[in-house]
Amino acid sequence: MAMGNRDTDEDYQRDDFKIPKDTVIQIPVWHLHHDPEIWSEPYEFKPERFLPENKKDIHPMAYQPFGSGPRNCVGMRMAQLEAKLVLARFLRAYKIVPSEKTEIGDIQYNVKFLTIGPVHGIHVKVVPV
Repeated sequence: MAMGNRDTDEDYQRDDFKIPKDTVIQIPVWHLHHDPEIWSEPYEFKPERFLPENKKDIHPMAYQPFGSGPRNCVGMRMAQLEAKLVLARFLRAYKIVPSEKTEIGDIQYNVKFLTIGPVHGIHVKVVPV
């Protein structure tokens, strides 16, 4: 799972908890993106959350697939554009259908340090259009 690293510029105190200046803070992005205090039904696939009319309900730091702020990923725009182009070309030539091994319903995830994926893999059929 990706981490966002930040150094603290000054001491930070909240109640009895103190973070000293120059401490490296790591933000586990997967956990941030699945926090039930931020997202309703955090494990549900709901792309409509990101529609323009719903953006006002999302805290600007709640979703950061490429990091955030002045040190976010420099390749973000290129990566998004390339992903859209590859997907568009693929979907023009093929359609994806469930196979006999496709998991339906609750899927168990294997969360590793830098990646996340279904425990039993992804099983689909790719059929030419």
